[in-house]
Amino acid sequence: MNLLIEIERLIIRPPKPGDAKPLNMAINRSLKEIGRWMPWASDLSLETTANFIMQGIRYWEDPKPKALPGFINNHSQFAFAI
Repeated sequence: MNLLIEIERLIIRPPKPGDAKPLNMAINRSLKEIGRWMPWASDLSLETTANFIMQGIRYWEDPKPKALPGFINNHSQFAFAI
């Protein structure tokens, strides 16, 4: 199964361990805009973001996942799609 969708200006893929820092930076830059729509982004700590990434990785590895967090990467901007 292909877990990557890529077109000219958009990449959708499962989360990876290295995604915690860029996601955390994006959360910190845009919390005012995303906070009310994405309650998972309410904690600004890198540790919480890393835990969220690891949970997403486990969900993707589970043969019967309950949710499939993924990254949307558009010009180095990161967000989760659940």
